Amino acid sequence: MSKDGKSKRSVLKKAAEKREVKTLKQEPILYGDLVDIWNMFFEISTGRQTGFGVCALSWVDIITYLQSCGMAQWKIQEAKRLIKAMDMKFLAHYNKDKNGNTTSDS
Repeated sequence: MSKDGKSKRSVLKKAAEKREVKTLKQEPILYGDLVDIWNMFFEISTGRQTGFGVCALSWVDIITYLQSCGMAQWKIQEAKRLIKAMDMKFLAHYNKDKNGNTTSDS
């Protein structure tokens, strides 16, 4: 118990709740027609190359995945463009430090 009678657990729980609310306010909106593309991006990202940092998804990985889903060629063209755009935003966010500055890894 702390001096004011609150347990450490309740204090930590309150702090976690505040962070969660802050995080949810910053979460971007994902429109319904992009949910499938987001899920594809997420699945392709699980095979992302790493080394000294996080690498961009390759066009080959994106196209191979989309072809394996049995997509029509015209849909592949649109989906790969959207997935690459999501990847660029992901990398930009990933490569920011705590102060919001882009790190030298990008």
